[in-house]
Amino acid sequence: MTYQLALFGDPVKHSLSPQIHQGFAQQFGFDIDYQLIQVSAAELRSRINDFFNSGGHGANITIPHKQAALAVTDQLTERAQQAAVVNTLFIKDGQLWGDNTDGAGLVNDFKQKQIQTHNQRILILGAGGAVKGILPALLATKPEHIRIYNRTIEKARQLAARSGNCDVLIKDDTTHAFDVLINGTSLGHHGQSPPLHPEWIKPHTIVYDLSYGEAAQPFLKKAMQLGVTKTFAGLGMLHHQAALAFERWFNRVPKITLPNNN
Repeated sequence: MTYQLALFGDPVKHSLSPQIHQGFAQQFGFDIDYQLIQVSAAELRSRINDFFNSGGHGANITIPHKQAALAVTDQLTERAQQAAVVNTLFIKDGQLWGDNTDGAGLVNDFKQKQIQTHNQRILILGAGGAVKGILPALLATKPEHIRIYNRTIEKARQLAARSGNCDVLIKDDTTHAFDVLINGTSLGHHGQSPPLHPEWIKPHTIVYDLSYGEAAQPFLKKAMQLGVTKTFAGLGMLHHQAALAFERWFNRVPKITLPNNN
């Protein structure tokens, strides 16, 4: 049989998810059809319901719908409850479940890249669905502290208040330096970058963008111009979160192979 899979988001045409999951499926001899479905917020519920009612086996959710997808599900895994966002959908006992594999995917990629977060000072730029998805898993690694910087300060305050061991970096505060900087905004998809102040950077600071490909370049190029020598796009995270979603759908753990510089 052919398993029907899909990614719901806007935009989706850039996504590497079909190729990644095809590679995973080949490891186990599965036949899959992974669709890219660009959808507006108003259509999200009906398009997801149509997909699963017509035999869909599993789905991923990407920006900007990770929070909205909560309302479509019948049940949530513990990870999705903690993050309050959903990036993976699956059927269990006739019900539509939501999971979040982003946080665990990021932490697994950090482990592979030997990026330390335990007892480290971390700055996260952004406070949307992507950041909500990674925050619980990052906090579980017991960093010294996490600060959240966002254009809308109140949104950052609300996220920090419910997360613990987090606070907000006020706009243009340059009195703090960080060990790890993470861009969780979607500005790169529009060729833009959030602010990146030289004072935030130490000699050993690591800069990571949750996006990958062209969307990661504005932020990473700005970091390199400021002398950062260790910069990473989110391609590894994409593979790791995809592997966890694949495991959820098929109860199989695929092998991940990435170039050394990704």
